Amino acid sequence: MSSSPPAPLNAFVFRPDDDSMHPALAMLDGCGGAYSKSGQPKARHSMWGACLAPQGYVVLASLSSRGIQEIRTVRFKQRTLKEADRVSDAYAALNYVRQLPAADPQCVTLPGWSHGVGVTLEVITSSNACARKYPTSSQIL
Repeated sequence: MSSSPPAPLNAFVFRPDDDSMHPALAMLDGCGGAYSKSGQPKARHSMWGACLAPQGYVVLASLSSRGIQEIRTVRFKQRTLKEADRVSDAYAALNYVRQLPAADPQCVTLPGWSHGVGVTLEVITSSNACARKYPTSSQIL
């Protein structure tokens, strides 16, 4: 599985109020994307971050892969975002979350919606070659 060159990831991080270590999530959006047409995170992603952070979770939400808003309306043959790109981006998100001071690097999960679940399954079944290849730095808002 080959992917495109690494690219910055855009996301929002929700954190608990204290400085202790917490379990963390890097949420993957579905084919409808994580952002609205206005460029703001969709309500579902913001809601989960706002709900889970006060309960003691670090949440990386509204992950945007390679500047692509959504793939739902793009015909399969015309899509420029490869499945391997999303898998590499998921590894980058996991690496980023594991480096956050409030996140327990041994307790990070990768939930997803729709297409994001498919990416999660690819991450689970793929080798760690993507994780070694992809840089750990990401552009996080």
